[in-house]
Amino acid sequence: MDDLVAQLITEINTRLREAGHPVSIRRIKKSLYIRTNFDGRRIMHSTRLKATPQNCFEAEKLALRVVMGVDALPKDKKAQYWIAKFEKDYWNRRPRTPVTLNTWNNDYMYIYSLFPEGIELTERTAIETICSTKPDSRKRQSAVRAITALCKFAGMDVNFKHLKGNYRPRDRYIPNDSEIMEAWCQLDGTHWQWLYGMIATFGLRSHAFPQEALYLVSRS
Repeated sequence: MDDLVAQLITEINTRLREAGHPVSIRRIKKSLYIRTNFDGRRIMHSTRLKATPQNCFEAEKLALRVVMGVDALPKDKKAQYWIAKFEKDYWNRRPRTPVTLNTWNNDYMYIYSLFPEGIELTERTAIETICSTKPDSRKRQSAVRAITALCKFAGMDVNFKHLKGNYRPRDRYIPNDSEIMEAWCQLDGTHWQWLYGMIATFGLRSHAFPQEALYLVSRS
């Protein structure tokens, strides 16, 4: 079935390209996405469809609806218009560092990519996008925070607190200084000890360690 899905995606993208539409279908793991390329901005949007032969045709219909929506709606009504303006304002008020870039990409831009391309920014579409995330999850809390900020930036009077849910981080055991030093002494090699020490001292995150460590070194 994977070969058939790949063949169908190729055929659909050929039709879209030959028709001059700046959209394409992409498969990521087991799901289908629509990639748009409007005004030089490439954004990936979830279709919420599994990668099956039948859903490939559904994704093509969604891609065509995106194109029609983009053509019909005034530019200043589109969610992507306000996302671009919000992003510019966001970086006008803070420096670009590995930490702030990570926050923007994970807590804001990821959420904004859930808006279908060309859709109007309204209270209804904002609620639908928030509700596309899992209830009582960290991602739902991020969605409420990011979309509330976007809507208020666009001059909308909204309140989505009732959608936030009851997510709470799991309790974590935090070792004391003696336990941290004991674990450090057990590491083999100065490179691992240095990495461990940087994480323990500065609170660097393992998934973003290279960027954050280089930033600290450049500032020292």
